[in-house]
Amino acid sequence: MYNNKTSYLLKRISALEFYYYTETYMPWPVSNRDAIIHLKIYRDSLNRSLRIIGNAVPGYLPDKPGKVRVPRTTISWYVTMPSPKTISITYIFEANPGGSLPAWLVNLFADKGPYESFKNLAVLLKK
Repeated sequence: MYNNKTSYLLKRISALEFYYYTETYMPWPVSNRDAIIHLKIYRDSLNRSLRIIGNAVPGYLPDKPGKVRVPRTTISWYVTMPSPKTISITYIFEANPGGSLPAWLVNLFADKGPYESFKNLAVLLKK
């Protein structure tokens, strides 16, 4: 993901459900943001689609010094295979980044973040 500084697994409920920690790098003088996400993966019975839903759980861990905890995040991926060699991904990301951020910085992540993330995903999928 774009500007991700670190992320790691906190608790695995099953192969299709887990909690993870993520920290996003923010340029100075803004503090980095962190979040705890509860992620669930849903497959259809014929493996033709995949739905991934993630929600912030801000109270799961105590706040870390020097970071602003993201109070609300909803992440949604809907993945299908229109043909054997292509995939279609609908990605929806909603968040309250917490603290006070200038509009230009929020807009930078809103516009550039998904583009850069999917560009990197495309590189990984070609390997």
